[in-house]
Amino acid sequence: MKQILIFLSLFLLNSLFGQKSQIEKNLEIQIHEFGSFNQKSDFKNSVNYLHQNVIKLYGGKENFIKNSLKSLEEYKKAGFFFDRFYYTDFSPILKYKGELQTAVVQNMVVKTKNGKFLSRNSIIAISNDGGRIWKFIGVTQENVDKIKKVLPNLSPSIKLINELPTKID
Repeated sequence: MKQILIFLSLFLLNSLFGQKSQIEKNLEIQIHEFGSFNQKSDFKNSVNYLHQNVIKLYGGKENFIKNSLKSLEEYKKAGFFFDRFYYTDFSPILKYKGELQTAVVQNMVVKTKNGKFLSRNSIIAISNDGGRIWKFIGVTQENVDKIKKVLPNLSPSIKLINELPTKID
């Protein structure tokens, strides 16, 4: 009987504290949708998940799509193929200067003639409507410094990573 009570207590505690908020659920759903569109090279849909400041940098949605398709072709010519996108290491969601902000680690598996490589970098997620809709900004080695210019309201508490690719196969 005592074991049953302990089990039920642990189950209830997990139910109470293990639940994700609607804000966290929205973030997870939307970042996976974003990744799915990117994996399929469907930039016409993935551009809708980008932060407006990134779209402005590219001169609008059409220019972003055109540049993304051009980059993809260059990667293919060089023998790089994006095999899989998945997301891990969701940072705590912070409220900063009227926005909800967080960082998520994007893991990309890239196939090359030399094998498969795993690339890990941060995706910044920002919501201006209390977590209903999230917009994303990818962080690469080339744009770490630009991020602060593009996102002047980014919390200094947001920790960004950008690791060198590691061979996995």
